[in-house]
Amino acid sequence: LEQQSDEVERLKEDFATRVAVHVRQCFVCDKDGTENSLLVQAVTSILSQSAMAHIERACGEQVVVSGGEQELLFELLRGPPGACELRLSVEKVEFSSCMMCSQLDADAQMFPCGEGSRIARSATLRLATEASVEVLDLNA
Repeated sequence: LEQQSDEVERLKEDFATRVAVHVRQCFVCDKDGTENSLLVQAVTSILSQSAMAHIERACGEQVVVSGGEQELLFELLRGPPGACELRLSVEKVEFSSCMMCSQLDADAQMFPCGEGSRIARSATLRLATEASVEVLDLNA
């Protein structure tokens, strides 16, 4: 069990290193070719599960599911000079029950679900060197 734990930690570190290198090499340079540390920080903070939770909240009612599978996708794309685009998506499938929650609804109820259940949400963001974030697309 301890060996598996060590392997998981090694894989996590390897993944984080590869993501950081990829962000720096491909996307986050100022027009003069130098690294923009603010943009590196913005991109890497958006590449997180908490950022995806913000996207889900922006789509309206939050859907809490029980069981099933979830797939998160973070895609980095080259944008115009001095910018990059991030596509974030989440798909939840085959869950056994769900609860729709709004900020005003204190008495949310669970609903039975099952085979074929699916919820998908996505967003495309553009981050620019001026520390601006533009939402290009939002799908609930």
